[in-house]
Amino acid sequence: SGWVYRILKESFNNIHTVYSGGDDLVLVGPWEEIIRFSVMLNTEFRRFTCNNPNITLSAGIAVVSPKHPIAAAIQMEDNALQVSKAGGKNRVTLFGTAVPWDRMESLLGYGKALENALLDENSYVTTGMLYRLLHYHEMQQRVEKRIHNNRDFLWRSRIAYELDRNIKSREDRGRNEADMQLVMELTGMEHEADAIMPYFKIPAFWTLYKNRNL
Repeated sequence: SGWVYRILKESFNNIHTVYSGGDDLVLVGPWEEIIRFSVMLNTEFRRFTCNNPNITLSAGIAVVSPKHPIAAAIQMEDNALQVSKAGGKNRVTLFGTAVPWDRMESLLGYGKALENALLDENSYVTTGMLYRLLHYHEMQQRVEKRIHNNRDFLWRSRIAYELDRNIKSREDRGRNEADMQLVMELTGMEHEADAIMPYFKIPAFWTLYKNRNL
């Protein structure tokens, strides 16, 4: 519709329309812009529909290399879209993770916080730590989906060990206090009810993609 193209023209000149028909829309562009556009699109869609809870928006995002065949990328995007719909609709699937729209902005905020920490030479957040946390995320997901083995139940203790070994035990605690708070919020070690661990792939992959040349 007209309001979608207005957003593209005004703020996202590098995003291009592949297909638009009925209630379907396929776009291609730089991965970071596509993600930011999806959040803005949902915000505008909610405003356009007067926040009617019975009208939902589902989306899927595929992040591929520039040389990836567009037809194959669209199939990946469609698979992601089906994951969003299967999860209860009104969701976006990014990096293989379906998440309600109202959580996307905070997850991207955590991604930017991790990105800043990774760029800070004084931070104890490293790519190695992120990959280990992703492994614990996979353990947590297997437990949640009940496809686990007994070792998967140790994901919390593994994170606690990670924190103790790489952050808590450091002598210059004042320097790593922000790192400690960030990791505890992400993993739910401080406030389990607000745990982001089920969606950890989104901030972690955002950071790794942004810093893949480091």
